[in-house]
Amino acid sequence: MLQEDKQLRDKLLRKDEKTTEFLIEKYHKLLWLIVESTLRGVGSVEDIEECVSDVFVRLWRKPEAFDPNRGTIKTYLSIMAKSIALNRYKALTKHFEVESNRIEEGYEEDTLDILCREESAGELLDAISNLNEPESEILIRRFYLGEKPSIIAAKLCMQTKDVENRLYRGKNKLKSILYRLEG
Repeated sequence: MLQEDKQLRDKLLRKDEKTTEFLIEKYHKLLWLIVESTLRGVGSVEDIEECVSDVFVRLWRKPEAFDPNRGTIKTYLSIMAKSIALNRYKALTKHFEVESNRIEEGYEEDTLDILCREESAGELLDAISNLNEPESEILIRRFYLGEKPSIIAAKLCMQTKDVENRLYRGKNKLKSILYRLEG
């Protein structure tokens, strides 16, 4: 996958329109879900569309910001979408609070939530890119898309218990990476 991402970056640097169209086609639904989950109850359809478009505009304008050594294009676009959506959320609400009705029962706020809320997307991208697959995808699906472990398990053809174990281990790895980055 790393070689494929390096080739994508080279094409993006050359402003290859077909590559950009390919990425839009492949990832716009995923980015829509990420932005929609962040702006749910606050933003309009137009806000979501604009955020998703902003991701691809930023990629087009500054393709050198994508570093395939730090993570996949999917992870990079997902985290950029989350960051843009968080900015829009702040602009729409003028303050940033997680509403209690948006927190799932039994779901405790942890380091990942705090980082997302504080817009530490760069640090988060670094940390997630240091995780192996499927841990990085599981974390994105759980914390960016809000999918439950049973849904993730079905989509990734895994047992729910395996997903829960990988979530636990992935979060611990992520925390240790983030603590190392901080200090």
